[in-house]
Amino acid sequence: MAKRDNNHQLRISKSAVVALAVVMVAIYVFLPQIKDLKASASLARQADIGWLILAIALVLATYFFATLSYQLLARHRLEAGRTLLIQVSSACANRLLPAGLGGLSLNTAYLYNNKHSLAEASTVAASNNILGIIGHLLVLGTALFFLPTSLHLTNSFHISRGIYISLIVVIVGLVATVFMLPKIRHWLENFSWQVIRDIGAYWYHPLKLIAALLSSICLTLGYVLALLVCVLAFGVHLDFTHVLIIFTLGSVVGIATPTPGGLIGVEAGLIAGFVAFGVSSPKALAIVLTYRFISYWLPILPGFVALVFVRRKHFIVGT
Repeated sequence: MAKRDNNHQLRISKSAVVALAVVMVAIYVFLPQIKDLKASASLARQADIGWLILAIALVLATYFFATLSYQLLARHRLEAGRTLLIQVSSACANRLLPAGLGGLSLNTAYLYNNKHSLAEASTVAASNNILGIIGHLLVLGTALFFLPTSLHLTNSFHISRGIYISLIVVIVGLVATVFMLPKIRHWLENFSWQVIRDIGAYWYHPLKLIAALLSSICLTLGYVLALLVCVLAFGVHLDFTHVLIIFTLGSVVGIATPTPGGLIGVEAGLIAGFVAFGVSSPKALAIVLTYRFISYWLPILPGFVALVFVRRKHFIVGT
């Protein structure tokens, strides 16, 4: 019994070390920019309000695409209004747990309360996340292959070093977690087969699957374009591919950062990406904080109100 407890503590310690390493690297990239906070605040007051309103509209649109994705993937009919409320509620739930787990559990509970078995609800929620990843990769691959762009980075060694260290630690951390923890490795193997089964379940409804994928792509584009609009609001000119790469870097670091909504990690990845493409530190910080305010902080209040409402109306159970 004592040996089992020691092994359990060892596993927890290894996980904690990996998580701490990712957080420390994110802070290493993010903190040096804090000195520019005063200059960034001054720049924020000069941002073009028209562009910022458009950014808010683009973020709002992502909730409609998320609703459409779930309606297309659901095994049983879902009411559009209720499903939209659940997606708005996830804006609050996702701030409570890392890597979107809050929204995932919320949608699973909602599906379970709407004629889906637990297995069906889990399959639909997992398939939606998988299509989100596939859609993001398709957008990134298409942009890199078809859109003309220059990927020249600034010669700032400090920032480039930060990006390299961040990516290395994230990759090594994820690989180490898989190999050091047998349960994680076993879960990953089972998850891989589950992915195949989940997608295969839609074999007889290919049009729905394709439509859900297109909806996921539109959702990704909504967030990327919102970031691009924030860039334009500050008078910075970067092409779509640059912004997409920066967005992807922020997303990857955010997923690897074990904080609610990838807090600190997303900011660090985005700032490092902007500076690497030649944007000054004050402007990079101003752009990122503005974008995160619009996409992360602003939806929390309506998300909380929606969450309270759907719970009172018993649209969800088990949360």
